Amino acid sequence: MDEKIAQDVRVSRRDATLLVDEQLVITAQRGRIAKVEVGAPLADCFPDATIELAELCAAARKSDVPVTPRVIEHAGRALEVEAVAAGPIVALLFSEVGPRLVADARETALAAITSDVAFVLRADGMIAAATRPARALLGAADLVGRDLTAIVHPDDRARLLELMAGVTTPGTTALRLAADDGGYHTVDVRAAPALDGELVLSGADVTARRGDAALLDAQHAVLEHLAGVHELGRALDAIARFAEEQAVGARAAIYRAAGDDLELAAAPTLAPGWARAARRLAAPPADAQGAVPLSGVVADLAAEQGFGVGWLAPAGPPAGAPVGAVLLLATGPRRFPTSAERDAIDAAAALTALAVGHERDVAAANERGRRDELTGLLGRNALLEQLGVWARDDLAVVLLHVRGVGALNERLGYEAGDTVLRAVAADLQAAVRGRDILGRLRGATFAVAGPVRRGTEGSGLAERLAAAVPARVAASGRRVDVALVVAHVGSEPGERPLAALARAESVLAGQRAGAGTRSGTGPTLR
Repeated sequence: MDEKIAQDVRVSRRDATLLVDEQLVITAQRGRIAKVEVGAPLADCFPDATIELAELCAAARKSDVPVTPRVIEHAGRALEVEAVAAGPIVALLFSEVGPRLVADARETALAAITSDVAFVLRADGMIAAATRPARALLGAADLVGRDLTAIVHPDDRARLLELMAGVTTPGTTALRLAADDGGYHTVDVRAAPALDGELVLSGADVTARRGDAALLDAQHAVLEHLAGVHELGRALDAIARFAEEQAVGARAAIYRAAGDDLELAAAPTLAPGWARAARRLAAPPADAQGAVPLSGVVADLAAEQGFGVGWLAPAGPPAGAPVGAVLLLATGPRRFPTSAERDAIDAAAALTALAVGHERDVAAANERGRRDELTGLLGRNALLEQLGVWARDDLAVVLLHVRGVGALNERLGYEAGDTVLRAVAADLQAAVRGRDILGRLRGATFAVAGPVRRGTEGSGLAERLAAAVPARVAASGRRVDVALVVAHVGSEPGERPLAALARAESVLAGQRAGAGTRSGTGPTLR
């Protein structure tokens, strides 16, 4: 063996391999000759680094100056390799990679990554190195030494552990990472093994992209609802999912106004326990600007359901009662929404106001179409519709006709006749029971239908209604007499309500014509 090479091996006290024409001939451990293997190919001994070692040997033979060492992985170890050449013999000197070289290797690996966000993880999940964009994304001056399993959203922790265990999946894996400002960012990452059992996670921040896509979906769903393509529920589900994409790591629910309270209308990802516990909430103050933190009973309820901080954003005009609200509940430790999340919540609230407000306007328009414009009572069609679905056969129908309205219109003008009809409608509205149906059948004729005891045929109901209407009403500056013709019938066994109404109309027509009444009816004249 060349004396210079032997001296290098002894002095270095390193593992060494001597090669002659790419054939291994001697190996040494800690400076001592260990064994001689004549004719063992380099590829058989170092299958993971054959190309790198061959290139290193070739460079050593061509150069009179030391060749830059290389770092390879062999048998699960990270090794620094130095080549020393003397004629046909090349000595490869190996040493364990120290902390400085590990750090250099990490920086080299991270520098080669073109994506925005990258981490080098140790086997225990601790961050060994991170790119500058990764630190900027999470708002941290230094991430080294922090546990990535504690930074990732609790719902995504299992996916991270799978990557660390070597479970590969096609494409990228979405991980939500907590920033120091309390918000979360969604990062699509790929995993690749690194030296010394470490793992490189590299990817890009897709929070804005996913949020923009969810916003487009929500806007499209709302437009389809406005066009009558889909019902309100589908639009509200899309709005809730948009809010969750923007307020990463939160659960969203959409509420709509129901009286003075809010009623749950959509909660696509919330567990049924919350939906049952919080089906109704108190509406936020009318003057609330943007999202307000949950407090009191609602905050306690959120804590019982395992949520952290929560906030409620009213949906509606700046002034006046909201038509709905957007509720967001954090599933991990969170601060109050970041400025970007506030903007997203406001956008979700605006979409909710548009969708729910449209539904309200349509319902109000439909209700106005069912109502008599003059009196506000049910119109003829709505009255017939409700009688058509009456399920009981103990029904009485009472018709009340105001006599002389036409003559009053001719004498004092139509405003006088309208005044009388509105006054009669208001008195009848005050007199009916909650289960009765009241409407303006036509012209000056009103109809009331309601359940009565069998055998009475509605006589008591007719008398009470007639007594509720005053004998005189002030109209056009005068006191006008109000004269009624009242007819009532009781439904016969098996008779449909609309058939009973038709009989009552016949009775009323006969009474107005002075032709008498049928048996079983009791006309009231005044």
